[in-house]
Amino acid sequence: AVCWGDNSRGQADAPAGTFTEVSAGDDHSCALRKGGALACWGYTHDGELTSAPTGSFSTVSVGEWLSCGLRSDNSVRCWGRLGGEWPDRASGTFSAVSAGRGSFCALHIDKSVTCLGNALLHGPPPDEFVAISSGYHHACGLRSDEIVACWGEGFDGQIYPPAGSYRAVSSGVKHSCGLRTDGTVACWGWNRNGQAEPPTGKFTDVSAGELHSCGVRTDGTLTCWGVGADSFGGTADVPS
Repeated sequence: AVCWGDNSRGQADAPAGTFTEVSAGDDHSCALRKGGALACWGYTHDGELTSAPTGSFSTVSVGEWLSCGLRSDNSVRCWGRLGGEWPDRASGTFSAVSAGRGSFCALHIDKSVTCLGNALLHGPPPDEFVAISSGYHHACGLRSDEIVACWGEGFDGQIYPPAGSYRAVSSGVKHSCGLRTDGTVACWGWNRNGQAEPPTGKFTDVSAGELHSCGVRTDGTLTCWGVGADSFGGTADVPS
């Protein structure tokens, strides 16, 4: 794992070893080791590190005050703070989970979505989804028909995606980005720092943060846009 940006809490000091997946939050990060064991580093406000569960996971998602993981039996386990309480489990079987700011959304096996924590995320659209992403006070999902639907707070336009077909979506703090089926990236929402102005070209993945976004180009190189000044932790300054 390679991390860059603000490291005032040790959240960019990835441990040694090999991993199959990594997810960065605010003051902490987590990754999956080969075999599915969790490794988390950084700062713990409400047990984000100290309460990390043992066992095998197939994916992990890190938010601001909590993290969530999908176990191999398709159950979801979360740890840290969630809406002023500390529940650690969502019932049912799931295919994906995404942690946000004091909330999380999980994708059921039947393709419906459940969100817990932030009341703004309650009542997601009754559509069939294949992917979900939780942001600050909003969330987005990729429907089975390749359309992106978002819900929650939308004062900055973060829940109003441009029309078109998508194959991936990522919700940031006040903006969101989607990977179109033609490989280009579209972003929408708050754009005060250029975080919603993606470069041209074709991509295979995209991720929206707070004041920056990043995408993986088809040649495997990484490109980030938005705030990248040292005073902000160099988040958009990709290491060589």
